[in-house]
Amino acid sequence: MDDNASDSSSNLTEVRSCEFPAYFKEHAGRLFHFHGISPYPLPVDGYEWKRLDAIHIVLRQILGRNYDGPVAEVLAPDGLERPKMVVDLCNGTGLWVMDMAREFSHVQFRGLDLVPIATQYPLDNVRFELADVTQRLRFANNSVDFVHARMTSLGVHDYPKLLREVARVLRPGGLFLSCEFGAYAALHPDHPSHANPAEYIPHTARFYRAVTDGIE
Repeated sequence: MDDNASDSSSNLTEVRSCEFPAYFKEHAGRLFHFHGISPYPLPVDGYEWKRLDAIHIVLRQILGRNYDGPVAEVLAPDGLERPKMVVDLCNGTGLWVMDMAREFSHVQFRGLDLVPIATQYPLDNVRFELADVTQRLRFANNSVDFVHARMTSLGVHDYPKLLREVARVLRPGGLFLSCEFGAYAALHPDHPSHANPAEYIPHTARFYRAVTDGIE
């Protein structure tokens, strides 16, 4: 049993390094996750890790912290014996989880993803798990204080189903923070070229167009 928030049927095992290749496939010189039912179209190799980490760093600089909203209040110690629990859906490289776990060292963090690209040496209050978040989450009803989902839209096409699962596992008074990018390139309305992002940021515009075409 992993923790008090687990369903009684949960049976977690650690993925060994020698098993990692089974979770990846190569195409056109890039590595992708090997999971037949997932719609996620982007690579999961080192170049993608750097991109994901860069997005995390930029968002942290913009927000001034790793979250928005009353996260600190929800995760504050409440004197109860049970530990506070945070679940990050589609954790990617796990950088957000690790940063949050350092800030809230009294809280237990669980990161869920299809592929093992997070660190193999997490903090003591962190565990990364292989899981398909489009399926039923392993956590019991009313057992999680904070669910975080950032950039999950490429891998989750039935978002209402995911929302129902989040509502099921959240404790009364729990918090859900969803952060998704629009499927197009855009500039701030005050930017001189806000009406023509394809001309001002052509590479970004092409990237979004290719991703959008790929998931339609």
